[in-house]
Amino acid sequence: MKVLFIAIDGRRDDFLLAPSIIKTHLLEDAFLRDNFEIDIYYHTRILPEEHLSVCNNIYEQVVLIDPDIVAFSTYVWNFSAVEYISNKIKSNLNKTIIVGGPEIQQEDIKQGRFDALCSDFLIFGEGEIPFEYILKYLCNITQIDEIPRTAYRINEKWIINNLSSPYLVDLSTPQSAYLSGNVDERILRRDNITALIETQRGCNFKCAYCLYHKNYTSIRYRPYELVVAEIEYLYNLGVRNIRIADANFFSDKDYAISIIEQLIQLNINVSLTAEVIPISISKEIMYTLKNYVDLGNSVTLGVGLQSININSLKSIRRVISLSSFETSYNYLLDSGVTIKTDIILGLPYETLETYEDLINFVVEKSRVGTNFLAMALLRILPGTDLVQIAQAEGIQIDINDNEHFIYQTRHMPLHDLIECLYYNAAVSRILHTAPPMGSILREAYFNTKDILNISNIGLLKELIVYMKSIINLSYSNQYEEYRLLRYDYPHIRNCFLKIEDNIILDFLNNRLK
Repeated sequence: MKVLFIAIDGRRDDFLLAPSIIKTHLLEDAFLRDNFEIDIYYHTRILPEEHLSVCNNIYEQVVLIDPDIVAFSTYVWNFSAVEYISNKIKSNLNKTIIVGGPEIQQEDIKQGRFDALCSDFLIFGEGEIPFEYILKYLCNITQIDEIPRTAYRINEKWIINNLSSPYLVDLSTPQSAYLSGNVDERILRRDNITALIETQRGCNFKCAYCLYHKNYTSIRYRPYELVVAEIEYLYNLGVRNIRIADANFFSDKDYAISIIEQLIQLNINVSLTAEVIPISISKEIMYTLKNYVDLGNSVTLGVGLQSININSLKSIRRVISLSSFETSYNYLLDSGVTIKTDIILGLPYETLETYEDLINFVVEKSRVGTNFLAMALLRILPGTDLVQIAQAEGIQIDINDNEHFIYQTRHMPLHDLIECLYYNAAVSRILHTAPPMGSILREAYFNTKDILNISNIGLLKELIVYMKSIINLSYSNQYEEYRLLRYDYPHIRNCFLKIEDNIILDFLNNRLK
């Protein structure tokens, strides 16, 4: 039988690694290797304006390939596409369809979210072993009620098998999607491609908005030698952008340091991106990073601050003191890495005033070098503990799509949220503009702020008024205005992007006259 994974990523220069990881696991089994042909069809991020045409093109590819089984890995960015394509496949081709990924959560299955989804099986949680059992069930080797973490239909009703432990894949084995050739080299040879590397599963924090720790009692690590071998393989293919796809790369400091030291020893020069929790950064890590950066390598670390409102941080179980954040931030400054400070708009107890305090703080931190911000509007992801917290705290979700964005809270009504989204757009316009103009804009911004002796919020308010007077945003009510502003990547889809750099620069310079 032929299995086709459809892998729709959320970025233009990335690809989904999960289907290749599952394929690698499946092909370790002799029976599955002999009886199944497994292919992957990759696609980059689908923008809203191209949704229908791209989905239909993907469907036509399925028709041409003619698989027996079609599988999707679903995320917040591709669920609508998966829903459309899978329903069209089932209606016209009647293939067996398997859907998994972070968007598939057991509670949502129970509440009927997927009743209209034309899928035969839903996998929630880690996917390798459930997928293996489904294929063996289709070959009459296992029973349907033996498939772990899976839902299947009987008389149009979802039946849930919540079998979990010990059905987790052993990460200590030498399985590698890259080294086994299960990632198409044509994908890896694309210009500017970013390759994902998985080093661990789980997290040492239990943040309410996150799924990384979900269903895991501890962190499981892949052998660091295997991780290094994968990066070396990618480097030899010409890949120069590596992103560590974990919640906290430095959750085990010795483990992460060993990986970086091996990259130095092997003279592997790549642009490395990873996410870190501030309290994980130590002097030893600083020196290791500095040694790597001093060799001419680029390292970008996303540091999750999220908020400086202690009540907000307590509500999401992520209390990190400002002093410990500053200590970690200074270590990273000394190491020479580029720092991406992550903040979230719309957390419980966050108000317009506390968010303005946050913007004042983080923008000032970005004064140095090419450091920048990632300013996300809060999403209430299915399966996270934040679902119940949001209900208790009166946080309202935009239900007009599958993006899970909030649009107002008890402490931040819609008009205040919109004002904060304008702050995000303005900050992105200043701090995320590509060089060489980016450094000129940044320098002019901070020079103007310092000479006028005003706060970041004070200058940003003036800049927002000026930029809004230039562009013509078309909306008839506050909700439409919110929809124009809410994108998760304000530096990519920003209402102020159409304003030329020189116009903003002239405003800043003229403000001093």
